[in-house]
Amino acid sequence: MTALVPDPVPLDPPPGDPRALADLAARLEAAGALLAELGAQVPGELATASSWTGRDADAAAAQVRCVGELARDAADALLCAGARLARHQRLLEDARDELAVLRRAQEDDLAAAALRIGGVVDPAAGGADPFEELERAEAARRVVAVAIRAEVTDDAAATAAVLAACSAVAGGSGGPGDRARVENHLGELLPGWHEALLGQRGRDFAAELGSAGHGSDLERTAALEAAAREVLPWAGDGALASAVLTELGAGGLRDVLRQLGNGSLSAGSALARTMAAVLGAPVPAGAAGAVARVRDARHVDRDDVRSLESDHVALGMGVVLAAGRGDHRAGPPPATVRAWGRQIVARERALGAERIVDRLGPQPAPAPPGDPLEEVLVRLAAADDPAPAAALLGAEPTWTHLLHRSWDDDGAAFGALVDRAAGEPGDDGADVVRSGLRALATGLGDDGDPTGWTVDRTTAAGVAPALAAAVAARPEVVVEPLSRAATGTGQRDQLLLRGLGYLSAEPEAAVVLDDVVPEAVVSPAGGAGAGPARPGDVGAGYLAVREYGQRLVHALDEFTAQEEAGRRLRITEVVTGALEIGPVWARPIGRAVSVLSVVADADGTWDAAPDDGEHVAVSADMPQAAAYRQVAAVLGTPTAPDPPPIDWMGLAADLAPGGGRARDVIELGGELVEEMRDLVDAVPDRRHPID
Repeated sequence: MTALVPDPVPLDPPPGDPRALADLAARLEAAGALLAELGAQVPGELATASSWTGRDADAAAAQVRCVGELARDAADALLCAGARLARHQRLLEDARDELAVLRRAQEDDLAAAALRIGGVVDPAAGGADPFEELERAEAARRVVAVAIRAEVTDDAAATAAVLAACSAVAGGSGGPGDRARVENHLGELLPGWHEALLGQRGRDFAAELGSAGHGSDLERTAALEAAAREVLPWAGDGALASAVLTELGAGGLRDVLRQLGNGSLSAGSALARTMAAVLGAPVPAGAAGAVARVRDARHVDRDDVRSLESDHVALGMGVVLAAGRGDHRAGPPPATVRAWGRQIVARERALGAERIVDRLGPQPAPAPPGDPLEEVLVRLAAADDPAPAAALLGAEPTWTHLLHRSWDDDGAAFGALVDRAAGEPGDDGADVVRSGLRALATGLGDDGDPTGWTVDRTTAAGVAPALAAAVAARPEVVVEPLSRAATGTGQRDQLLLRGLGYLSAEPEAAVVLDDVVPEAVVSPAGGAGAGPARPGDVGAGYLAVREYGQRLVHALDEFTAQEEAGRRLRITEVVTGALEIGPVWARPIGRAVSVLSVVADADGTWDAAPDDGEHVAVSADMPQAAAYRQVAAVLGTPTAPDPPPIDWMGLAADLAPGGGRARDVIELGGELVEEMRDLVDAVPDRRHPID
């Protein structure tokens, strides 16, 4: 074909495969016939079950009638859709045949034109245009082809409209997103089918979570979010939740928590909200045991101190709990939260009481997680049942750890948890109060020395009002130990009473305790070994406790000042030591630093604060003086450390020329004075005869 021959009109067949359409139409017609038969049989089957009566029978009958109606409606829709597809298939075949005839005629005309010109046309030659007839034929074919395609397109649109209308029987609209709409509609009509569908969807989601470990971090995060967003509307359904958790297993759930804890997804992400809903969903009774084993498994390895994997898992727990804040239906049940809390506490204790959130340090991640243990406390404090909170705080080691660490909210969530846990009736609630009081005094020396003390004072202040309220609600927890101590048998209660003393020194707590404890009495059926409940013994003993608390706080303040003074002294010693071993010209600077350290309170001394706390005055002739002394003896007397004297001799030696020699002379003079004193003391008193 030369460049002068006109381009042939496109005569390609219209889109669509007639054979595929015919196959689909036949399948729809067959399915419609089967559903029509089912719809016809259901009423007869329902009539044969007429002997079954009652509410269950009525509900089953209603469901069967619903199935029958759905089957008949679906049969009509399928038969209508099949017929319309068959019609479109026949039109498409006719259109393809007509276009095939046009293509053959086109090929013949083009071949004839090529023969006429012999493959070459002289534009300068006169006569009629040899392609005029070909152009007229092509124009006619173009008109016919356009009409054929328009007819097929219009019929395809009409067919699509019929199919969309047929899908309405299942809740569809013929547009995007129909799958979710149809599944929801059928789920409402057919609960059993709905559960099976959601179970499969849950298993598919779990499989997607397990396969999202490939690619870059960004790609994995995007894949997880997309999968979670797809199932989020049904995440709170028990069928889907049980399928997700049993399919994941304990190891799979651990992997998801670790992903949530690495800082790539926040508590507001689709994955965090989906997992919160899944973990809080009311699962079917048959799956409850398997689900509980997955939720409550040990996900945080306390002994793995070489990696951060368990730390990320713990942080992921916090992300899930934060995602469920304010919604009691989202997030794990309280029993699981308690199990997670114990795992996090065990992990932090194994790390030397270091907070997990601090162990990872500042993270450049887009959504760094918060303190997971704080989220545990918030969740348990908001639970309807106080038993899980009491179970967590019933153990003294847990109290000791929680009091030792710092909290971003200064212990507000901790205080709320104490308030909730103490509300558990019976011995469990009382154990919470006892454990808290003992933990307040754990590690204190008899003189108040806090070297082994495990309490963060800011945390203690934050939790004090709640613990005092718990004591006031259960006064027997302290009244019985006070009665025993007042009669001289309370040595075993020393730790608890010291904790009560520290608690009573907190102003907000003291207001509550002072109104309750002195007026309380030991019931006749009080604890074994409580001793006789003499009037006034408890009040006198509580005075001793208050006195101890006041002296203890002062001693702790002074020990804190001593520690701070020691820290400043170490800095001074490092600086002066470095200057002393440096160049000769630097040594006078070192002596000047020593002198200035006295002025700057960096010489190991501090200004002792006066003991301005309350002092209890108890006269010996008071009826309860003996009880006061007995309790005071059990508690001991905290003693504040005294600041060391300023080394004026050393200061003078550093200032004076030849200071080192002056120091030696002064020290030698002091030694001679001491020796002379010893000699004088050894001389007999000549005023009395010697036997």
